[in-house]
Amino acid sequence: MSELNLLVQNQKTVPDIAVVPKMSPDLQHDVLWETDVPVTTIEVLSPKQDLDTLLEKARLFLSAGVQSCWIVLPAVSTIYVFTGPATYRAFANDGIVHDEMLGVEIPLADIFS
Repeated sequence: MSELNLLVQNQKTVPDIAVVPKMSPDLQHDVLWETDVPVTTIEVLSPKQDLDTLLEKARLFLSAGVQSCWIVLPAVSTIYVFTGPATYRAFANDGIVHDEMLGVEIPLADIFS
């Protein structure tokens, strides 16, 4: 899901992308702020955004139970996959992103080309 409104630890926040378990939408009852945490969140650093803001969002998501948080730096074709506040792996160049929590491997070329 993109732009999912989350209420996490009494804070309203919106990840760029949220990976959630498969669900059936209830079209009769729209939820404005979702309280169930996603499996993974993905934040993409925009040119005028600061990295500290994304790191703080990742810490918030992880403390709420999100299993992995990706921070994508398009300008240098790099992805950081956080599984804890200070636990992360960086993927760059022509490598493959491994997210053990999500159970996926994706070539960086597929993401950045």
